Amino acid sequence: MGVVFRVSAVVLEQIDEYCAVREDYPRRLSPLIRLKPTTDGGQRESLERRADYYRFFDATPQAEFLYSGMKKAIEQDLPHETDFLRRYDQFLVRLEAILDRTDRTIDLPFQFLRRNGGRLSKRGT
Repeated sequence: MGVVFRVSAVVLEQIDEYCAVREDYPRRLSPLIRLKPTTDGGQRESLERRADYYRFFDATPQAEFLYSGMKKAIEQDLPHETDFLRRYDQFLVRLEAILDRTDRTIDLPFQFLRRNGGRLSKRGT
């Protein structure tokens, strides 16, 4: 799993905090923007050039949130994922040494073990 994908997962794990950070600047900016109603009753028009407000805005909260997500992905999630893949490869090598089966057939016992906390089901014995 790549860092970018993992950071996306971290964002989803902290979706409320992400939404708060994402809305931080527009929320602080909205009192500064004067709007006038349109003649057709549709969207209100800004009396200012809003692009100027976004050109050089302080993105510190957004950068800090992104940094914390990347840090978690790099320091916690990726080592865990790497360890999982290393153990999975060891599992396949050892199982292939015992059984003469295809990769798909060998993967089935792994899936059973993974779902059952590392133990084979007692069902059928």
